[in-house]
Amino acid sequence: MGDSYNLTLVTRIKALSVGKRAAEIIPVAEKRTVIGVTSQGVFLLANGDVFFISFGSYRGPLTISLGQTIEEFQRLPIGAEAKFQSGELIFPNTKTRILWDVSKIWNPPPAATFIAPPKQRRTTLQELAAGVLQNKQGEQGFTPFLEILLNGREAEQLSDELKSIWHYIPTIQKALAKKKIAEIVSSLLPLMGLGRGLTPSGDDLIAGILLTLNRYPKHVCPALPRQELNLALIQNARQKTTRLSTNIIEQAAGGIADERLLKALDCIMTGKSTIQTSVYEICHLGHSSGVDTLTGIAIALTC
Repeated sequence: MGDSYNLTLVTRIKALSVGKRAAEIIPVAEKRTVIGVTSQGVFLLANGDVFFISFGSYRGPLTISLGQTIEEFQRLPIGAEAKFQSGELIFPNTKTRILWDVSKIWNPPPAATFIAPPKQRRTTLQELAAGVLQNKQGEQGFTPFLEILLNGREAEQLSDELKSIWHYIPTIQKALAKKKIAEIVSSLLPLMGLGRGLTPSGDDLIAGILLTLNRYPKHVCPALPRQELNLALIQNARQKTTRLSTNIIEQAAGGIADERLLKALDCIMTGKSTIQTSVYEICHLGHSSGVDTLTGIAIALTC
């Protein structure tokens, strides 16, 4: 139900796209409250879900993409509320409304049907990781783990902080190989909520693993009881980490993610050699969210 709300608003913005999950939760939410403002956009809480108004053009299940920076939104105070009425998302604080066009609702593409042989997939994964390692700027997150997973780098070269985290990774891989749900969950829980920000690095890594397992169930750890694993990790996420991370883990359990992550994973699974676009997109997805999720993908694909 929409809110009964009337105000003459001067700025009207057409959304380039609206993620399917965002389109489901926003109109029916009792409240839509600003919980974070960044240079890339605005995070809002709608009941128990977090959606993102992005100034960029990339699409995601919980993202409203505007394709332009809206200065008024950068001045939104934490706690400001948005209204939804007559197909428009309205921000009284900034006298701004986003036009909601149902024709712009984004559904993620299906998984690839042609799957390359394992050797070719690993080669593509190595090429993508090499590009990320060469081009990653800013906060590194779990970037160094890619070198160990794919290039045989010694863990002894890691910083003390990363060493304390790395020792969980072989345990995770062994648990995945054994396909024992209790062991997999137990191996992942120390990473849940680990790190800074709205999506801690440990959560992004877990999302990468879940995304890979659920988007390509016939090709990655076949016969794994996925639904049991999905449910256990979602339940734990609701207790141990941020709402946004929980939402991302929930989407990953359905084989769904930001289109940049889907593109990178599909590229690996099909063995495509043209990966420069994915390298750029992974490097610039959040401070380290892209590379942390790629690390999770690599873990799942090398278990």
